Amino acid sequence: MYIRRPVCVFTLLFVLVLTALILVTDRDGRIRQEQYEYEGRELTIEGTVKRIENRNGRSEIHLKNISTANKDTKLSDYILFYLSEEEAARAQLHIGQTAAVRGRLSLFKEAHNRGQFDLREYYLHKGYSYVCYDAQVVYKKPAYNLIADSLYRIRLRTIAVYERYYDKRYSGIVKALVLAERGDLEDDVKELYGYAGISHILALSGLHIVTMGFILFRLMRRTGIPQAPAALAAVALTSLYCIMTGLPTSAVRALIMFIISMGAVLAGRTNDLRTASALAALIMLVMNPSYLYEAGFLLSFSAVIGIGLVYPSVRSIVLYIFDRDKITFFILGDTYVYSVSVSVLDSIFHKL
Repeated sequence: MYIRRPVCVFTLLFVLVLTALILVTDRDGRIRQEQYEYEGRELTIEGTVKRIENRNGRSEIHLKNISTANKDTKLSDYILFYLSEEEAARAQLHIGQTAAVRGRLSLFKEAHNRGQFDLREYYLHKGYSYVCYDAQVVYKKPAYNLIADSLYRIRLRTIAVYERYYDKRYSGIVKALVLAERGDLEDDVKELYGYAGISHILALSGLHIVTMGFILFRLMRRTGIPQAPAALAAVALTSLYCIMTGLPTSAVRALIMFIISMGAVLAGRTNDLRTASALAALIMLVMNPSYLYEAGFLLSFSAVIGIGLVYPSVRSIVLYIFDRDKITFFILGDTYVYSVSVSVLDSIFHKL
Protein backbone atom coordinates (compact mmCIF):
# COMPACT_ATOMS: atom_id res chain seq x y z
CA MET A 1 0.00 0.00 0.00
CA TYR A 2 1.35 3.42 -0.97
CA ILE A 3 1.45 6.09 1.74
CA ARG A 4 2.00 9.59 0.39
CA ARG A 5 3.58 11.04 3.57
CA PRO A 6 4.91 8.15 5.66
CA VAL A 7 6.79 10.44 8.06
CA CYS A 8 3.53 12.17 9.02
CA VAL A 9 1.79 8.84 9.63
CA PHE A 10 4.70 7.46 11.64
CA THR A 11 4.88 10.64 13.76
CA LEU A 12 1.16 10.47 14.52
CA LEU A 13 1.48 6.84 15.63
CA PHE A 14 4.57 7.71 17.68
CA VAL A 15 2.71 10.51 19.49
CA LEU A 16 -0.19 8.18 20.32
CA VAL A 17 2.13 5.45 21.65
CA LEU A 18 4.21 8.00 23.61
CA THR A 19 1.09 9.48 25.21
CA ALA A 20 -0.08 6.02 26.25
CA LEU A 21 3.33 5.17 27.73
CA ILE A 22 3.43 8.39 29.74
CA LEU A 23 -0.02 7.70 31.14
CA VAL A 24 0.85 4.10 32.03
CA THR A 25 4.24 4.79 33.63
CA ASP A 26 2.92 7.83 35.55
CA ARG A 27 6.25 9.67 35.36
CA ASP A 28 4.76 12.88 36.76
CA GLY A 29 3.36 11.04 39.76
CA ARG A 30 6.73 9.55 40.60
CA ILE A 31 8.43 12.95 40.37
CA ARG A 32 5.78 14.52 42.61
CA GLN A 33 6.40 11.84 45.23
CA GLU A 34 10.13 12.55 44.98
CA GLN A 35 9.51 16.26 45.43
CA TYR A 36 7.71 15.83 48.74
CA GLU A 37 10.52 13.54 49.91
CA TYR A 38 13.28 16.15 49.64
CA GLU A 39 11.33 19.35 50.29
CA GLY A 40 12.97 21.55 52.90
CA ARG A 41 16.24 19.62 53.00
CA GLU A 42 19.51 21.56 52.80
CA LEU A 43 21.82 19.85 50.34
CA THR A 44 24.97 20.53 48.35
CA ILE A 45 24.14 19.92 44.70
CA GLU A 46 26.84 19.47 42.07
CA GLY A 47 26.00 19.92 38.43
CA THR A 48 26.75 21.63 35.15
CA VAL A 49 25.59 25.20 34.58
CA LYS A 50 23.02 24.96 31.81
CA ARG A 51 21.73 28.51 31.73
CA ILE A 52 22.11 31.83 33.57
CA GLU A 53 19.41 34.51 33.67
CA ASN A 54 19.42 37.85 35.46
CA ARG A 55 16.03 38.67 36.98
CA ASN A 56 15.20 41.50 39.38
CA GLY A 57 18.69 41.83 40.80
CA ARG A 58 19.22 38.09 41.20
CA SER A 59 20.90 35.45 39.06
CA GLU A 60 18.82 32.46 38.02
CA ILE A 61 21.13 29.44 37.66
CA HIS A 62 19.93 26.27 35.92
CA LEU A 63 21.94 23.14 36.80
CA LYS A 64 21.83 19.89 34.83
CA ASN A 65 23.48 16.49 35.33
CA ILE A 66 23.01 16.97 39.06
CA SER A 67 24.34 14.78 41.85
CA THR A 68 24.83 14.98 45.62
CA ALA A 69 27.41 13.79 48.12
CA ASN A 70 24.86 11.22 49.25
CA LYS A 71 24.69 8.82 46.31
CA ASP A 72 21.36 7.46 47.59
CA THR A 73 19.71 10.80 46.99
CA LYS A 74 17.86 10.64 43.68
CA LEU A 75 16.74 13.89 42.11
CA SER A 76 15.30 14.85 38.74
CA ASP A 77 17.28 16.17 35.80
CA TYR A 78 17.43 19.87 36.66
CA ILE A 79 17.29 22.19 39.69
CA LEU A 80 16.78 25.95 39.62
CA PHE A 81 18.93 28.11 41.95
CA TYR A 82 18.66 31.81 42.75
CA LEU A 83 21.81 33.69 43.76
CA SER A 84 21.86 37.17 45.22
CA GLU A 85 23.59 39.88 43.21
CA GLU A 86 26.58 39.83 45.56
CA GLU A 87 26.85 36.03 45.50
CA ALA A 88 26.65 35.94 41.69
CA ALA A 89 29.38 38.58 41.39
CA ARG A 90 31.59 36.61 43.77
CA ALA A 91 31.01 33.26 42.04
CA GLN A 92 31.29 34.50 38.42
CA LEU A 93 29.87 31.32 36.93
CA HIS A 94 30.15 30.39 33.26
CA ILE A 95 27.96 28.27 30.98
CA GLY A 96 29.09 24.64 30.94
CA GLN A 97 31.03 25.01 34.19
CA THR A 98 30.79 22.33 36.87
CA ALA A 99 29.83 23.89 40.20
CA ALA A 100 28.56 22.84 43.63
CA VAL A 101 25.74 24.95 45.07
CA ARG A 102 24.36 24.65 48.59
CA GLY A 103 20.89 25.64 49.68
CA ARG A 104 17.53 24.53 50.96
CA LEU A 105 15.30 22.85 48.39
CA SER A 106 11.75 24.11 47.97
CA LEU A 107 8.81 23.20 45.81
CA PHE A 108 7.59 25.52 43.10
CA LYS A 109 4.34 27.33 43.78
CA GLU A 110 1.28 25.28 43.00
CA ALA A 111 -1.98 26.63 41.56
CA HIS A 112 -4.79 26.73 44.12
CA ASN A 113 -7.56 27.97 41.84
CA ARG A 114 -8.91 26.27 38.77
CA GLY A 115 -7.50 27.84 35.60
CA GLN A 116 -4.64 29.54 37.44
CA PHE A 117 -1.13 29.18 36.03
CA ASP A 118 0.55 26.25 37.79
CA LEU A 119 4.25 27.05 38.17
CA ARG A 120 5.01 23.62 39.67
CA GLU A 121 3.38 21.80 36.77
CA TYR A 122 5.18 24.05 34.27
CA TYR A 123 8.65 23.28 35.65
CA LEU A 124 7.77 19.65 36.27
CA HIS A 125 7.26 19.08 32.55
CA LYS A 126 10.58 20.79 31.86
CA GLY A 127 12.34 18.34 34.20
CA TYR A 128 12.83 20.69 37.17
CA SER A 129 11.97 19.18 40.53
CA TYR A 130 13.05 21.91 42.97
CA VAL A 131 13.91 25.56 43.35
CA CYS A 132 16.46 26.91 45.79
CA TYR A 133 16.42 30.54 46.96
CA ASP A 134 19.42 32.37 48.43
CA ALA A 135 21.82 29.62 47.34
CA GLN A 136 25.57 29.79 47.78
CA VAL A 137 28.28 28.50 45.45
CA VAL A 138 30.58 26.18 47.40
CA TYR A 139 33.13 25.51 44.69
CA LYS A 140 33.50 25.50 40.90
CA LYS A 141 35.84 23.97 38.36
CA PRO A 142 37.74 26.26 36.00
CA ALA A 143 36.75 24.52 32.75
CA TYR A 144 33.61 25.68 30.91
CA ASN A 145 32.00 25.68 27.46
CA LEU A 146 33.71 28.51 25.58
CA ILE A 147 31.20 28.74 22.70
CA ALA A 148 28.05 28.63 24.86
CA ASP A 149 29.51 31.06 27.39
CA SER A 150 30.61 33.48 24.67
CA LEU A 151 27.08 33.48 23.25
CA TYR A 152 25.75 34.18 26.75
CA ARG A 153 28.12 37.17 27.10
CA ILE A 154 26.98 38.50 23.70
CA ARG A 155 23.39 38.17 24.90
CA LEU A 156 24.19 40.19 28.03
CA ARG A 157 25.88 42.93 26.02
CA THR A 158 22.95 43.08 23.60
CA ILE A 159 20.50 43.41 26.49
CA ALA A 160 22.63 46.20 27.96
CA VAL A 161 22.53 48.09 24.63
CA TYR A 162 18.72 47.82 24.44
CA GLU A 163 18.31 48.98 28.03
CA ARG A 164 20.63 51.91 27.39
CA TYR A 165 18.95 53.30 24.27
CA TYR A 166 15.30 52.35 24.90
CA ASP A 167 13.09 53.11 27.83
CA LYS A 168 11.94 50.17 29.95
CA ARG A 169 8.66 49.69 28.10
CA TYR A 170 10.14 49.40 24.60
CA SER A 171 13.33 47.62 25.63
CA GLY A 172 11.19 44.78 26.99
CA ILE A 173 9.42 44.42 23.63
CA VAL A 174 12.67 44.47 21.63
CA LYS A 175 14.30 41.93 23.95
CA ALA A 176 11.31 39.62 23.57
CA LEU A 177 11.41 39.89 19.76
CA VAL A 178 15.15 39.49 19.30
CA LEU A 179 16.39 37.48 22.29
CA ALA A 180 13.24 35.64 23.50
CA GLU A 181 13.65 37.47 26.81
CA ARG A 182 10.08 38.02 28.02
CA GLY A 183 10.82 38.47 31.71
CA ASP A 184 11.01 42.27 31.41
CA LEU A 185 7.75 42.71 29.48
CA GLU A 186 5.37 44.96 31.35
CA ASP A 187 2.00 43.50 32.29
CA ASP A 188 0.00 46.12 30.40
CA VAL A 189 2.01 45.41 27.23
CA LYS A 190 1.23 41.70 27.52
CA GLU A 191 -2.45 42.51 28.00
CA LEU A 192 -2.54 44.84 24.99
CA TYR A 193 -0.98 42.23 22.71
CA GLY A 194 -3.30 39.62 24.17
CA TYR A 195 -6.44 41.69 23.59
CA ALA A 196 -5.33 42.30 20.00
CA GLY A 197 -4.79 38.56 19.49
CA ILE A 198 -1.16 39.01 18.42
CA SER A 199 0.72 37.72 21.47
CA HIS A 200 2.49 35.24 19.19
CA ILE A 201 4.42 38.15 17.68
CA LEU A 202 6.37 38.42 20.93
CA ALA A 203 7.53 34.79 20.67
CA LEU A 204 10.70 33.87 18.82
CA SER A 205 9.36 31.62 16.09
CA GLY A 206 9.77 30.50 12.51
CA LEU A 207 9.14 34.00 11.18
CA HIS A 208 12.37 35.17 12.80
CA ILE A 209 14.50 32.04 12.41
CA VAL A 210 13.66 31.12 8.82
CA THR A 211 13.74 34.72 7.59
CA MET A 212 17.17 35.31 9.10
CA GLY A 213 18.49 31.96 7.85
CA PHE A 214 17.38 32.44 4.26
CA ILE A 215 18.63 36.05 4.22
CA LEU A 216 22.06 34.81 5.29
CA PHE A 217 21.94 32.03 2.69
CA ARG A 218 20.94 34.40 -0.14
CA LEU A 219 23.54 37.00 0.83
CA MET A 220 26.32 34.43 0.82
CA ARG A 221 25.14 33.08 -2.54
CA ARG A 222 25.19 36.64 -3.95
CA THR A 223 28.82 37.01 -2.86
CA GLY A 224 29.79 33.96 -4.92
CA ILE A 225 29.99 31.37 -2.15
CA PRO A 226 29.03 27.89 -3.45
CA GLN A 227 25.67 26.48 -2.46
CA ALA A 228 26.83 23.80 0.01
CA PRO A 229 29.18 26.05 2.07
CA ALA A 230 26.55 28.82 2.07
CA ALA A 231 23.86 26.44 3.36
CA LEU A 232 26.15 25.01 6.04
CA ALA A 233 27.21 28.49 7.16
CA ALA A 234 23.59 29.66 7.30
CA VAL A 235 22.62 26.63 9.41
CA ALA A 236 25.61 27.14 11.72
CA LEU A 237 24.94 30.86 12.29
CA THR A 238 21.22 30.28 12.79
CA SER A 239 21.95 27.50 15.29
CA LEU A 240 24.30 29.75 17.25
CA TYR A 241 21.62 32.44 17.34
CA CYS A 242 19.04 29.97 18.67
CA ILE A 243 21.48 28.78 21.35
CA MET A 244 22.08 32.41 22.36
CA THR A 245 18.33 32.93 22.84
CA GLY A 246 18.07 29.91 25.13
CA LEU A 247 16.44 27.51 22.64
CA PRO A 248 12.74 28.19 23.30
CA THR A 249 10.37 25.55 21.99
CA SER A 250 9.18 27.51 18.95
CA ALA A 251 12.77 28.34 18.00
CA VAL A 252 13.83 24.69 18.21
CA ARG A 253 10.95 23.72 15.93
CA ALA A 254 11.81 26.46 13.45
CA LEU A 255 15.52 25.59 13.49
CA ILE A 256 14.89 21.92 12.73
CA MET A 257 12.55 22.82 9.88
CA PHE A 258 15.09 25.30 8.52
CA ILE A 259 17.81 22.62 8.56
CA ILE A 260 15.45 20.30 6.67
CA SER A 261 14.72 23.01 4.10
CA MET A 262 18.45 23.61 3.60
CA GLY A 263 18.88 19.86 3.13
CA ALA A 264 16.18 19.95 0.47
CA VAL A 265 17.98 22.81 -1.30
CA LEU A 266 21.26 20.88 -1.33
CA ALA A 267 19.54 17.70 -2.53
CA GLY A 268 17.64 19.56 -5.23
CA ARG A 269 14.31 18.45 -3.78
CA THR A 270 11.13 20.35 -2.92
CA ASN A 271 10.64 21.07 0.78
CA ASP A 272 7.31 19.65 2.01
CA LEU A 273 5.94 21.67 4.94
CA ARG A 274 3.87 18.85 6.44
CA THR A 275 6.67 16.29 6.29
CA ALA A 276 9.20 18.76 7.69
CA SER A 277 6.93 19.70 10.60
CA ALA A 278 6.22 16.02 11.36
CA LEU A 279 9.93 15.20 11.34
CA ALA A 280 10.63 18.20 13.61
CA ALA A 281 7.97 17.04 16.07
CA LEU A 282 9.38 13.51 16.01
CA ILE A 283 12.93 14.72 16.75
CA MET A 284 11.79 17.01 19.57
CA LEU A 285 9.67 14.33 21.24
CA VAL A 286 12.51 11.82 21.07
CA MET A 287 14.76 14.40 22.74
CA ASN A 288 12.19 15.31 25.41
CA PRO A 289 8.81 13.53 25.64
CA SER A 290 7.58 16.21 28.08
CA TYR A 291 7.15 18.54 25.11
CA LEU A 292 3.70 16.95 24.78
CA TYR A 293 2.63 18.94 27.83
CA GLU A 294 4.11 22.29 26.78
CA ALA A 295 1.74 24.94 25.48
CA GLY A 296 4.52 26.39 23.33
CA PHE A 297 5.01 23.05 21.56
CA LEU A 298 1.30 22.53 20.99
CA LEU A 299 0.64 26.09 19.79
CA SER A 300 3.71 26.20 17.56
CA PHE A 301 2.84 23.00 15.73
CA SER A 302 -0.85 23.91 15.65
CA ALA A 303 0.11 27.04 13.72
CA VAL A 304 2.18 24.98 11.27
CA ILE A 305 -0.66 22.47 10.85
CA GLY A 306 -2.99 25.40 10.13
CA ILE A 307 -0.65 26.64 7.41
CA GLY A 308 -0.10 23.19 5.94
CA LEU A 309 -3.66 21.82 6.13
CA VAL A 310 -6.19 24.60 6.73
CA TYR A 311 -4.69 27.18 4.36
CA PRO A 312 -4.82 24.93 1.22
CA SER A 313 -8.48 24.16 1.95
CA VAL A 314 -9.35 27.83 2.40
CA ARG A 315 -7.47 28.66 -0.81
CA SER A 316 -9.44 26.00 -2.71
CA ILE A 317 -12.72 27.39 -1.37
CA VAL A 318 -11.76 30.92 -2.40
CA LEU A 319 -10.85 29.78 -5.91
CA TYR A 320 -14.08 27.80 -6.15
CA ILE A 321 -16.32 30.69 -5.07
CA PHE A 322 -14.63 33.38 -7.13
CA ASP A 323 -13.44 33.32 -10.69
CA ARG A 324 -9.68 33.00 -11.09
CA ASP A 325 -9.53 36.01 -13.40
CA LYS A 326 -10.87 38.22 -10.59
CA ILE A 327 -8.00 37.32 -8.26
CA THR A 328 -4.48 38.60 -8.83
CA PHE A 329 -1.68 36.38 -7.52
CA PHE A 330 1.51 37.88 -6.18
CA ILE A 331 3.85 34.89 -5.84
CA LEU A 332 6.29 35.10 -2.92
CA GLY A 333 8.20 31.80 -2.75
CA ASP A 334 5.69 29.07 -1.99
CA THR A 335 3.00 31.42 -0.65
CA TYR A 336 0.35 33.57 -2.33
CA VAL A 337 -0.93 37.01 -1.45
CA TYR A 338 -4.37 37.70 -2.88
CA SER A 339 -5.40 41.07 -4.24
CA VAL A 340 -9.20 40.98 -4.41
CA SER A 341 -10.90 43.49 -6.67
CA VAL A 342 -14.15 45.36 -5.99
CA SER A 343 -16.04 43.07 -8.38
CA VAL A 344 -15.13 40.13 -6.16
CA LEU A 345 -16.59 41.91 -3.14
CA ASP A 346 -19.76 42.52 -5.13
CA SER A 347 -19.95 38.84 -6.02
CA ILE A 348 -19.79 37.91 -2.33
CA PHE A 349 -23.12 39.59 -1.63
CA HIS A 350 -24.56 38.25 -4.89
CA LYS A 351 -23.76 34.65 -3.97
CA LEU A 352 -24.95 34.92 -0.35
